[in-house]
Amino acid sequence: MKKDLKAVIFDMDGVIVDSERALLVEWKTVADELGLPNIEQVYISVCGTTREMTERMVKEAYGQDFPFDELDRKVYHMRDERYPNGLPLKSGIRELLTALKEHGILVALATSTDGERARRQIDDVGLLPFFDILVTGDMVTRSKPDPEIFLIAIDKLQVPASSAVIIEDSFNGVRAGRNAGAEVIMVPDLKQPNDEIRGCYDHVFPDLHEVRKYLLEED
Repeated sequence: MKKDLKAVIFDMDGVIVDSERALLVEWKTVADELGLPNIEQVYISVCGTTREMTERMVKEAYGQDFPFDELDRKVYHMRDERYPNGLPLKSGIRELLTALKEHGILVALATSTDGERARRQIDDVGLLPFFDILVTGDMVTRSKPDPEIFLIAIDKLQVPASSAVIIEDSFNGVRAGRNAGAEVIMVPDLKQPNDEIRGCYDHVFPDLHEVRKYLLEED
């Protein structure tokens, strides 16, 4: 096992569940209906941020009168209808969580999604028992890339930042992890790292199977 590893902190969307890709499909559908340009670029730019930050950035792109609440309700309703039994899991997540618990490693969720929605999504796919703590978007005042959410998680876990590993997929999440002072692993989802982001993470892996091998030194 990786030396001094005491806790692993997971982002949710794009790391645990394949929600970012699923939600992008619905954003594109609504954007086509409304004639909104560049929706994929806007969507990727808000990945990893809170609902409030997403609303602000969408209105910057499409105007302050844009009916964001209507968009938000519609895309999540469409997604939930498409996946009534829970969102697809990212490959390797169940095996990684199982291995971490078997080795006595603390596990936390740190997601910008609000608490009720995050808990429901994790519970729907049967992963809630793996998590020692959940820190959600409604528990912070500053969105990623601010490190607040990870600092809260580290404090609640009662471990040094140097003994924690943060797993993220989005640029904002990676930036937040670096600012929290923990080791950062990026598993890219919708967007591959650029030069700036390469300077923010410690390791990058194509999937969570490789993360498990690294953390637990499995062949």
